[in-house]
Amino acid sequence: MISVILPTYKEEQNIGFLVDKLKQVLYGEDYEILVVDDDSPDMTSYEAVSRGAKVITRKARKGNLFESIKLGVKNAKGDYIVMMDADLSHPPEKITEMLEYKEYDVVSCSRYMHGGKMIAPTFITRNASKVMNYLLKMILGLGYSDITGGFHLMKKSTFNKLGFRYPADWGEFDLELFYRAKEQGLLIKEVPFVYIARKYGQSKTRSLKYAIKYLVRAVELRLR
Repeated sequence: MISVILPTYKEEQNIGFLVDKLKQVLYGEDYEILVVDDDSPDMTSYEAVSRGAKVITRKARKGNLFESIKLGVKNAKGDYIVMMDADLSHPPEKITEMLEYKEYDVVSCSRYMHGGKMIAPTFITRNASKVMNYLLKMILGLGYSDITGGFHLMKKSTFNKLGFRYPADWGEFDLELFYRAKEQGLLIKEVPFVYIARKYGQSKTRSLKYAIKYLVRAVELRLR
C-alpha cells in the first residue's frame, strides 16, 4: 500500500485538483491520500474530504512542515510513503516513475540533474535555490544533485530508521534525511522532475529566513 502525505495550510485552490490527479495516477494501486492540515481557516479540509482524501487536522503551531509530515507518517497505513508539496509544484505523474525504483531505499526527485528543471517567475528565485543547494551539498559532503526538493518515496520503515535528531520548521529536514541516509549506507535513486512554482495561494517560504535555517542545520549536522 502507498500512503501519499500532503501537508497543507490554506491550499483550497490547489488541493482538490491535486487529489483528483493523484487518484488518476494511482488508479489500480492500493493507496491512500493523507492530508495533514494545520487547521486552515479556508476550505482546504472540505475540498480534500470531498475528493476522497483522509484529513488529519493538526492544531499545534502553524506552518511546521516537518511535524505535519511526521504526523502523516505515524498515521500512514501504507508500506510505502510519498512526501510531496500540496501547491502543485511537485507533479503527481512522477510517482509512477518513482515506483519503478522500489528496490532503492529512497527515491528522490531532482530539479538539478539532467532532465530536471525549475520554473519560477524570477531569475533570482531560480538561481538562488540552485546556489543554496550547491552550498549545502559542499558543507555536508553530499554528492546528490538535489537535497532540498522535498519530493520523496520510501518505505515507512526506512523513514523511521533514519532517526531524525533535529526539529525542523520547514524543508531543512531534507538535509538530515540525505545526511542520515548516507551515514547509514542507504541507496538513493534520483529521478528528474520539473518544478513549477505555485500559481494559486500564497507561498509560506520566506527566502532569507529559510536560507539561514538551512545553513545552520547543515553546519549542525556536519559538526555534531
